[in-house]
Amino acid sequence: MPDPTKPYDRDAMIAFAKDRASIKEQAKHAADAVLENTWDTDVYPVDPYTIASKLNVDVLHAQIAGDVSGILRKRPLEKPQIYIDSDDSRNRQRFTCAHELGHYVQREQSGGIEEADVSFIDRRGDLATQGNDLREIFANEFAANLLMPEVAVRSLRSLDMKIPELARFFSVSPISMEYRLQNLGIR
Repeated sequence: MPDPTKPYDRDAMIAFAKDRASIKEQAKHAADAVLENTWDTDVYPVDPYTIASKLNVDVLHAQIAGDVSGILRKRPLEKPQIYIDSDDSRNRQRFTCAHELGHYVQREQSGGIEEADVSFIDRRGDLATQGNDLREIFANEFAANLLMPEVAVRSLRSLDMKIPELARFFSVSPISMEYRLQNLGIR
């Protein structure tokens, strides 16, 4: 991301926009591949916990202090672990699990995950929501595509399902559903 303290740099902004679009496309393809390999695509809502298990990732619920919603931890030669704040709503926990899986899948795609020491700590209202960190953009886009696959969203929306109905169907929050529709250009 271009440095906001420096004068406007058009070339840097264009490069970031291209990187952002590329990352979102990579996340979509990664989520599609994970769904194809781990999930019966006609069953909803998608269960990120089952998918994590099939990817050999442990998911643990715990009270997490402060503004942390989730953590991905992978120590060398150990199974990856996702920690989810047990105080969050069920829908928030599902999205956090899918988001942390996004971090795992992205890191796995870059290779060497078995021997790697990887940690991601995701904070509420942090870079993930600002859209400035390409890793967070990937994880958010991955989670949205995993939990709310584009084909299913478009199909149900064409039946004139409203946001609250769609959110219940996919077991996500109404705000997540609204963002998903906006990002897909669906009204």
